[in-house]
Amino acid sequence: MSKIAVDTNVLLYFFLNTSETERRIKAAELISKEPVFNSQSLSELINVLTRRWKYSKESVIQVSTKFLEVCNYVPLTEESITLAYDICKNYDFQIFDAFVVSTAIESGCESLYTEDLHHGLIIDKKLTIINPFA
Repeated sequence: MSKIAVDTNVLLYFFLNTSETERRIKAAELISKEPVFNSQSLSELINVLTRRWKYSKESVIQVSTKFLEVCNYVPLTEESITLAYDICKNYDFQIFDAFVVSTAIESGCESLYTEDLHHGLIIDKKLTIINPFA
């Protein structure tokens, strides 16, 4: 099985209510594959859970700890940051999106699942962007 990465939106869809059942199911399917995610996605997840969805600190800690247990957390390194800068220049991405892409590439992932980037785009002949909700 090929190694995959997920963006914050996939992590968040895992928590949606029944109005987005199909997206929640797809997110759960992707999370069950033990995907890679990075510190950028973890920070964004915590931000949405606390500020927008008003989760308690204890709940946020439980959620983030669970993702750390079932997914492969990859921190940003100097190399991934440098690669992200190149991705920004070459693909006109926002820096935070480029952080997600660079850690996926450095982790050996073949696919990055996100609804925020260009579906079908192949980055550096290594990583394919896939919108799992398209």
